[in-house]
Amino acid sequence: MSFEKKCLSSFLLLLFPNLLFININAQEDTTSRVKEPEEKANLTSDTTQISNFLPEASPFDSIILEVDDAKIALDSIAKSSKKTSINTTPTYFSQHDWDEFVILFLSLVAAAGTLLTWKGIKATTRTIQIETEKQLIKSDIQKQILIDLIRHFFRNKIIVCTTRLKLENEGFDKFYPSEEHLLKLKVLPEDQRFDKFDNIPQHYNQLHMLELKFRNYNIEIDVTLEHLKSRQISDEVKKRDLDVLEFKSQLLTQEILELMQALKFDWKFETVSNNLRENSKYYKTNKIDGSSAKSIEEQIDIDVPKRDKKRDFYDKTLGLTEYVDEDIKIEYAIINLIPFPET
Repeated sequence: MSFEKKCLSSFLLLLFPNLLFININAQEDTTSRVKEPEEKANLTSDTTQISNFLPEASPFDSIILEVDDAKIALDSIAKSSKKTSINTTPTYFSQHDWDEFVILFLSLVAAAGTLLTWKGIKATTRTIQIETEKQLIKSDIQKQILIDLIRHFFRNKIIVCTTRLKLENEGFDKFYPSEEHLLKLKVLPEDQRFDKFDNIPQHYNQLHMLELKFRNYNIEIDVTLEHLKSRQISDEVKKRDLDVLEFKSQLLTQEILELMQALKFDWKFETVSNNLRENSKYYKTNKIDGSSAKSIEEQIDIDVPKRDKKRDFYDKTLGLTEYVDEDIKIEYAIINLIPFPET
């Protein structure tokens, strides 16, 4: 066979490799179907035609076999690559994926908003705390508040003693005191302001107990006023109510002094006594006009009864007997009694 024919046969094999596979498959079918003469004859005829068509073996047969092996290898690599590509197929955004992306974005925005809100609340809380601390009452103002309360109870004692003395002289069954005289005895929350003290935690129990006693004192004032305005209440009950109010005024004064000691304020009985003396009406009247108090005293011309040991705190401890008696004489003309209606 010439060189040109060999090249042509090799070229045909490269172009039509299926011809060779048909030949191989035909031979296998011929072997497996030996008992079928007609099919064997047909296959033999086809094989003979293909064999006649194929060229004889040539030096290029080895090259053709290598090409076939390379093709098989390439096919194997292609299949493996396809499997790999399937396993590593990139994810494309579907509508569901976009929804999740939007939800994630909104979650991040919400988280950022929450963080900013928390910082704002923290800053606001700090500002409120600073302002609250500025509004807290320091020790020097606390001391002044407590001293004012002591003066208030001292005046209460004068009013109560004067009211009882005047009713005893005029008759509990004929008159009752005008309401404003007793309502002024009350201790209002704005007078206390204990909730503004900057040392509440350390002295909470004592401050709280004193507040409760002030509240009870206000209730006793209301009860006393109702009794005094009623003709059906006996004189003894009315006297007892006034005695309780007089006693409570000095008792609460002692409670305040104990609180001042617990708060470690610098005070002495002598200092408290001088303060009350300077704020008495008797002292103020004589300081402005020496004849004023004397003229009032001569005008009413009354004897102030001596107080018993249960109610002598201002007398014995603070040494204010003179100022208490003289202030009672001054208030006697001021206390207004209202007569009961005629029945």
